[in-house]
Amino acid sequence: MASNWAKFCAISCTHCPYQSERAIAKLIEELKIRKPQVLVHLGDLVDADGSASVHANDPSQHTLFEEFSIATNMLKRIRKALPADCELILLDGNHDDNIQRADSRR
Repeated sequence: MASNWAKFCAISCTHCPYQSERAIAKLIEELKIRKPQVLVHLGDLVDADGSASVHANDPSQHTLFEEFSIATNMLKRIRKALPADCELILLDGNHDDNIQRADSRR
């Protein structure tokens, strides 16, 4: 009988551009050692507070494009540390949802 088990890693709440570089460096180190078959980002890849939040803050801190660029670079670093056949799954968190759904308060 074939095994349905898989080695996976789950991370969440990177909130780019506020991600912890120390945590990402440690994650990359561990990924290289553990070689998961699946990596799941559980949501809040970007912060989106300055660009899509209903809460008042200073949008001049950074643009959504800058957040996406930083998140893309972080994901590239993570992908490079993973085995070539590792499946990468990105789920939406509430911050990610703010970007995708219309809200009259924004």
